[in-house]
Amino acid sequence: MEKNNKIVILLYGFTREEASKALAYYFESNGNSNNIIAAPVTEEMEEWETGKAVEKISEGKWPGGKVNTGAEKCVIIGNADQDTVVKIMRAFKASLLSASGNQDAAFAMITKTAEKWTLKEYAEHIREEHEYVKKTVSGQ
Repeated sequence: MEKNNKIVILLYGFTREEASKALAYYFESNGNSNNIIAAPVTEEMEEWETGKAVEKISEGKWPGGKVNTGAEKCVIIGNADQDTVVKIMRAFKASLLSASGNQDAAFAMITKTAEKWTLKEYAEHIREEHEYVKKTVSGQ
């Protein structure tokens, strides 16, 4: 994945309003928004390799298409350091909590291994890990 100055946030299961509100939370507490691009994942994009998806979106090449806003919420973040990922995660969780009382969403930053996975594969993997952690923490 080619590194550039654009942080890419790929979203599953978010409405436009939810995404806008979450980004507003991030911008209010962290300032500069010029280096962030958020894009919903479409059916076409699901077959893209994760690294290529980040590269295309950072270049402004969102393909459009059908967005599944009913999917389990998942946020995949590329081209960001760990501190920024944590800030984005906190903003999205705070926004979801204030809107619906439920902050349940899976989050991940893209790893070297995940760059070659399709977005669909990576999102499924992230969701599985998220469910495992929830069960482990709750003792179920």
